[in-house]
Amino acid sequence: MSILDTDELVIALEKALPELSEEHQLDIATWQPHDWVPWDAGRNFAFLGGEDWDPSDSTMSDEAKAALMALLLLKDNLPSYHRVLAMFFPAFSDWRALVGTWTAEDNRHAIVLRDYLVVTRAVDPVDAENRRRIHVVA
Repeated sequence: MSILDTDELVIALEKALPELSEEHQLDIATWQPHDWVPWDAGRNFAFLGGEDWDPSDSTMSDEAKAALMALLLLKDNLPSYHRVLAMFFPAFSDWRALVGTWTAEDNRHAIVLRDYLVVTRAVDPVDAENRRRIHVVA
């Protein structure tokens, strides 16, 4: 087994791109982030006359909260990953377009995760936002 250098890896990926793109288009399912959030479970926070988050609001296990927050932070940092990946592909190439599609789709995951966690009060929204800002800036 040989190790590919960066140029060889990019060439190999570009050769696989038509098949990858076709598989992706065949497997894509239309969905909207707002459809997956139980909006009727939400209520206002103190800023709008409600009550701020309290740890007793969450019915989720600590493990589930930690896993979902880690996933959300990963998806929040997508612009950084996109920038790094885009450096390796020509500006108007098919591969760059696929990276853009991946970034846009994964951002939808961040939207639905954040909305779900805030509306269901599964996590402290202030803490989640502070973690997001620290992670993205770093």
